[in-house]
Amino acid sequence: MESGQADGPDWDWVELKPERSLLREELGFRVFLVQAKSESEPGRKLRDHPLEFFRDNIQEMEIPREDVQAMVLRVNAEVAANPRHMSQLWAVIPGSTTVVGLQYKHPNDESY
Repeated sequence: MESGQADGPDWDWVELKPERSLLREELGFRVFLVQAKSESEPGRKLRDHPLEFFRDNIQEMEIPREDVQAMVLRVNAEVAANPRHMSQLWAVIPGSTTVVGLQYKHPNDESY
């Protein structure tokens, strides 16, 4: 795993990379873990306009400005609509017109 940089108290990100060799050396895509406080300005932008958020804040994802769409799977819809924190995994495939995300809402808990 290769760390990104902490960009503020309301959100953070890291690019995930294999720690050992796999069947193929080159994956063909890159994976990013992004975490945010849901009700912060960055959290709202990440939830509502992820591509704009990534282009403005995580240039390492190298998402083109035009002709790209985001597909998001929200995996635990049973959690309250306004969780305190969320984690998202995003796969970026160079040259593709689609960025794929997996969104997880952390349950509201005082331990977070």
